Amino acid sequence: DAKLTAISGRYSESNKKMVATGNVVLSNREGARLETEEITFQLDSARIYTDKFVIITTENGSVLRGKGLESNDSFTKYKILQPTG
Repeated sequence: DAKLTAISGRYSESNKKMVATGNVVLSNREGARLETEEITFQLDSARIYTDKFVIITTENGSVLRGKGLESNDSFTKYKILQPTG
């Protein structure tokens, strides 16, 4: 299970997509935390993605940064598309 907070969000029933924007924080039950400005949940494929800058703080405190992210819907398996450090 993942927990999401954001300033605003919108849902499109026709394409099963939810977009959250503004100070987006997504965390998983293991303690990893994602911070970005916009994230999309594709509900029919159980996929989360963004093309925005991301900061991930892992369970052990490591900080990962980059642009773009793809993840499963529980934010337990993720990939930064363009890591920067």
